[in-house]
Amino acid sequence: MTAAPIATANAAETTPDWWESVCGPVDRRLRRRLRDLGTESVYMPDSVIVAEGSRAERFSVILHGEVEVVVDGAVVSILGAGEFFGEVALLYSRPVGPASAPESLPRTATVRATTATRVRELDRAELMTLMDAAPAAASRISRRAIGRLAVMKS
Repeated sequence: MTAAPIATANAAETTPDWWESVCGPVDRRLRRRLRDLGTESVYMPDSVIVAEGSRAERFSVILHGEVEVVVDGAVVSILGAGEFFGEVALLYSRPVGPASAPESLPRTATVRATTATRVRELDRAELMTLMDAAPAAASRISRRAIGRLAVMKS
């Protein structure tokens, strides 16, 4: 079971430059567009942010703190500020019908906070907006997803 964040805030009230770790430097026009995407949440140590096998609903960028990535009960990675997770299940989805939204793949890993951790969370539509608006982000997120899938298959 995933933990509820101990605090949330809408985008306009929080870190204005969260996207730089994903996109790199952006111009003023793009900055205004990205500033309102997502919400920030804070998780306490040992909180499960996402659980392996659960339905994917968001992409997360770590703003502060550290998380461990666990697959089949084993810690496979530690991520910190500026890194992200949740892209695999959202990007690789399957259609569930001609008129419906795609269904996400199950989560490929559990992500657990190891310290008090603040993240920016985007839903699928916001992630697609980010990737459409910022080609550098789309490239980085896609490359990371492909790399993670390759490691999982080996």
